[in-house]
Amino acid sequence: MTTLKQFASLTLITLLLGAASFLASATASADFRSDMLKAADPKASGEYVRARFLKQMKKPFNASDSRPKAILIGDSHAQDFYNAILESRSMSGYQISTRYIPTVCQMYLGAENITGLRDSRHASICAKSDTLEQAKAQISEADVVILTSNWKEWSAKRLPESIKNLALRPDQKLVVIGRKSYGKPNIRKYARMPENELRALRNQVDILQL
Repeated sequence: MTTLKQFASLTLITLLLGAASFLASATASADFRSDMLKAADPKASGEYVRARFLKQMKKPFNASDSRPKAILIGDSHAQDFYNAILESRSMSGYQISTRYIPTVCQMYLGAENITGLRDSRHASICAKSDTLEQAKAQISEADVVILTSNWKEWSAKRLPESIKNLALRPDQKLVVIGRKSYGKPNIRKYARMPENELRALRNQVDILQL
C-alpha cells in the first residue's frame, strides 16, 4: 500500500511538473508572439528604434568621467546598433554620444560636390542635416569612432576619402559597420506559424545589400 501511495504521489508530482512546464512554455510562446506583433506596429517599433539614440544625440563628453569615449554616427542602422549594444551591455564601460545623418543624405567628408549624387527631393533635409564635417570636433575627442549606415554605392566608394579627411589620431579606433538585411519579413504571418516552422524559417537577403 505504501509503495502504491508513493507511486501515486510521484505520478501526481510528475503531472504537476509537466503541467507547469507546458503552461510556462505556452506563456513564453504567447509572450514571444505578442512581442512579434508589437514589432509589426510601425509606430511602436519606430519609437523603440529611435528613442534611446536620440537621448544621446550630440551629447557632450564629460571631462570628469574617466570612462573611454565613443561616438556613434549614422542613420537608422546606427540606431539599431545602439539598441543592440545597450541590450547586450557590450559597451557599458563607455561614454557614448550619437550623431544622426539620414540615409538620404549619406556620410561623406571631402571637397567633392555631392549634390548630384543625392536625390534632389531630399535637398532640404540634407541642407539641415548633421554632417561628418560638423561632427569633426566631437570626433576628435572620442577614443572610438563608429560609422554605421545603410550605405549607398557612391558613399561607400568614397569612404576611404572620408576616413582620410577625418584625420584620426593613431590612438583612436575606427569601426565601420556595413548594411544589414533581413529580407522582407512578414511579422503577422510569422505570428500564426507553428514554432517548429518558425525555427526553420530563412529569408533571402535583399540582393541590393550584397
